[in-house]
Amino acid sequence: MDKRTQNHVVKAANSSDIIAYEINFRNTKIRSTWNYKRFRSFINIEEKQEEEEKEEEEEEEEEEEDEEGEDEEEEEEEEEEEEEEEEEDRDEEEEEQEKEKRTRRRAPCYLQRHEKNP
Repeated sequence: MDKRTQNHVVKAANSSDIIAYEINFRNTKIRSTWNYKRFRSFINIEEKQEEEEKEEEEEEEEEEEDEEGEDEEEEEEEEEEEEEEEEEDRDEEEEEQEKEKRTRRRAPCYLQRHEKNP
């Protein structure tokens, strides 16, 4: 008797379903239809519970994946914002450097002219 049927027999016996013979619904015929119906209803209830548990676990996994996906999206957005800020800072620094270069170029000319023509 495999573990699954063994568990069913033990649970059925514990739940006041009296089954006097070994139940292995794959290999042997069940003689008593009343016990069979009672046992099948017990198994059906158990299978429904197992299916519900599996569905709940799948839903929880999907929620966790969604949360992880949202976290990853937030991190990506933050990284993009940081990169944009860095690019803006670089652009501003380059503009300032260009202005300084222009003023350096102009200043000597202005000073030279001013020195020549006081």
